[in-house]
Amino acid sequence: MLTPHLDNALDAYQWRNYLKLNPTLQVDGFSYWDIQLKPFANAVNKNLGKGATFLFNLHGELGTSTFGWSGKWLSLLSDTKTLALSSGQGQHASEVQMGFKINFERVTGYADQLPGGVKAELARRLFAAADYIAISAYAPMPSNPTPSRLQDSAALADGELKQWGITLKGKDIYYGEFGLGGGTSQYCDRLAKTPLEAGRTPQYGICWQFNDKLNPWANKDVTKYLEQYYQAALQWLADGAPGGYNIKGVFTWNLVSWDVLGVHPLSYAGDGSGYKSRVVSDMVAQHNKAAYRR
Repeated sequence: MLTPHLDNALDAYQWRNYLKLNPTLQVDGFSYWDIQLKPFANAVNKNLGKGATFLFNLHGELGTSTFGWSGKWLSLLSDTKTLALSSGQGQHASEVQMGFKINFERVTGYADQLPGGVKAELARRLFAAADYIAISAYAPMPSNPTPSRLQDSAALADGELKQWGITLKGKDIYYGEFGLGGGTSQYCDRLAKTPLEAGRTPQYGICWQFNDKLNPWANKDVTKYLEQYYQAALQWLADGAPGGYNIKGVFTWNLVSWDVLGVHPLSYAGDGSGYKSRVVSDMVAQHNKAAYRR
């Protein structure tokens, strides 16, 4: 899954979901299309025919932009796929699927505060045109994680979308971000002290390179909860992701304290210590092997 991300360079703590972005507007000669989508599409095109299927998100969590400039995104959905396939339209068409990633809550961001508000009809067309919808799946989880609660991120997003005449029922869905950060603050500076705190805000964690003094997994109770959290998720997936939504797969967020699979260099200190959980990484590896055999 490819997901271009934007952050506000002027305010590190402004969430991208609130960015008022026209994706085709050029600033100093460049637009979002120029700096994000076009390079990605060209890279995808060069790698067609190699046995991979590309799940290509137009963006990640740009709610205000998606619902405020829905017509622009609808055009980019088509333009991006056309460029990614280029001369391989017929032969490789099945290798590129286009979607975009929304958050599990506050799906429309601040679009209702824009001039003209939410472009509901265009938004409905955009959702219908996408091959799939990805979700940042950080819905709260109780202190005793159960597989049935893993559908909550899809259900919460779907509930918000219904007021605009959009439903996720029947749509292919991927959890494009999933994990547990072990934090309680959007400023990345407070550790969860209990499983209840960790489960209340899975989207919060520690945003810096591994440091023993800010390691949520040094707390044995929270670490046990992390293992239970993933165990519930893997059981839910093994059971076919029941709950009324067509969840096709889950992608973990592998960066700093969320990176309990130990993928990213920033998840480690210079001495090799890091956020990686051997228990969780082994569970995920075993699940993936079994899923591949199926």
